[in-house]
Amino acid sequence: MLSLFQNQTSLQIASSIIFPGILSIFVYNFFSARKLDWTSIPIEASFYGYINLIIVTTIKSSTVSEYIPDTLLALLIPTILGLIPILAIHIPWLKKIAPYPAQSAWNYAFATLKKNAFFCIVTLKDGTKVGGYMGNKSLVSGSFDEGDIYIQWEYKIDEDGCLGEVKTQSNGIVIVKSEISHISFIENK
Repeated sequence: MLSLFQNQTSLQIASSIIFPGILSIFVYNFFSARKLDWTSIPIEASFYGYINLIIVTTIKSSTVSEYIPDTLLALLIPTILGLIPILAIHIPWLKKIAPYPAQSAWNYAFATLKKNAFFCIVTLKDGTKVGGYMGNKSLVSGSFDEGDIYIQWEYKIDEDGCLGEVKTQSNGIVIVKSEISHISFIENK
């Protein structure tokens, strides 16, 4: 591996480590909805970059490298490295030991529920309840700090606090975080 660096400048060496590392961090953050901690970027970029360098060097020293363009390696390996922690949470035995990439219950709840449509009842701070259907046109902000919710179809709430009929004149409803007390999620049957 040292022979790889013999004819390269410091900038070339740094770019072969830092840029792929930053790409891996970007991919991971894009899919995990975690808040970016700028102080940890150099360390994380170096970590991902060194792993990337080891993998790329191994591939380049093999006969397989003849069939893989350098540009593909430069983009594909860091992207895969960024996706590995996200995909790892779906492997049962790894799920038990690996931390979930979401940094709040807000992210966890909506990340796990968004795979399927569901109903919810949002209780506002003043006690008012708003219910609705969270379908493919609904939207939830990726961070609890923002915490806005767009509910695709608003439903009437009956006297018992349960979902009633869909409000026919409604095109959905936006609820801001500062008004939310709590949210109940209801399975779509």
